[in-house]
Amino acid sequence: MADIDRHCAELARDSNLARGRVGSVLLIVSSVWIAGCVSVQPRSIDAQASTQLDGRSVTYVTRAKPSFAAMTAGKATFAVIGAVAAVSEGNSLIESNAIPDPAIDISLGLARLFERANHMTVVGPGVSAPADDAGRIAETARSRAEYVIDVRTVNWSLVYFPTNWTHYRVLYTTRARLIDTNSGKIVAEAACKQVPESDVGAPTYDELLANKASLLKRTLATYGKRCIESLGQAMVPQQMAESVQGAPNASPAGTAAPISIVSASSAGSTPERVAAASPSLRPLNAVRLDAASLATKTWRYAHREERFAFVELAFKSDGRIEARNMLSSTTGRYEVHDDMLCVTYESRGWGRNCYYVLDDGSDALKLRSLSIQRTVVFEVCTEVSCIPATRANIFQPS
Repeated sequence: MADIDRHCAELARDSNLARGRVGSVLLIVSSVWIAGCVSVQPRSIDAQASTQLDGRSVTYVTRAKPSFAAMTAGKATFAVIGAVAAVSEGNSLIESNAIPDPAIDISLGLARLFERANHMTVVGPGVSAPADDAGRIAETARSRAEYVIDVRTVNWSLVYFPTNWTHYRVLYTTRARLIDTNSGKIVAEAACKQVPESDVGAPTYDELLANKASLLKRTLATYGKRCIESLGQAMVPQQMAESVQGAPNASPAGTAAPISIVSASSAGSTPERVAAASPSLRPLNAVRLDAASLATKTWRYAHREERFAFVELAFKSDGRIEARNMLSSTTGRYEVHDDMLCVTYESRGWGRNCYYVLDDGSDALKLRSLSIQRTVVFEVCTEVSCIPATRANIFQPS
């Protein structure tokens, strides 16, 4: 049985045996974990079979954020009611602090490894998962690429140590699959679990959430990096080991390793069309973005079609976005993944788009649209006026 399946079974057992205050901790955490538990059948690709990936195209899955439980000592007293409160508070702190689901960065990290190890071409933006069924995901991604990376956060939460109620640990478990979009078969699958055992040096609840939850964000980012390595080595052991050993030094803090993401609209599903598309859509001069700095900002740029005139994006502090042009408007959600901003609109006519902010050394920053491969000058707007975007005004408080 896979580690993740074994852990789900253990949690189910613990929830039935839970007694007393420490038992309440197990009950609350178990209920959250069990709700998100998924089956994992570990499988890897041997060196010979991995050659079938060489030169192929791969995309990735994007999902809605799963519930996050923030279980404090006080909530343990109230058992099931406390569990509900823990999830409510957890989801609130995730939204208010714009904390991204690590799954998307893990997906992109695995894409980098496949790009390096098998010379695969990464096609973006990702596709939304219609369900957890591999066949349905393959069907959705088939027109986009020949393979799809599906990373799902099974559980993310924070909970105090049962023997140390004033200090906390962050828990994280994820599952990754590489799916052949033509056959719908799962080619490789693995799980990653990050559960600190010792409370030595563990933070308090307030320390985790101070400065817009900066420590919680760093902890989840660290878990994500560990999972990228462990998942890659579990799914394609020999190829990934050689890739990691031959990889250049890690990127400096605050920068993201470059990855060439080809637009799906130009790439299609065949290797020939993917190879013909521009490999430079993830530029090295992309500005690293922070979701918290976008909140309450409004961006504006000229639409490519004269009848629409412009596109205006108003970012809200809870992760929502309001968008409009001369003829229509919509709402949606936005997320930031290192240097990539992705927006999913509720209106089908608007769809989904991902952007990079580029600094080419000129006075004004540029905005790069992945869906249409277009780069434009954009503006930061207030109620009074709009001015060209610069590093100063896209990051300064509104």
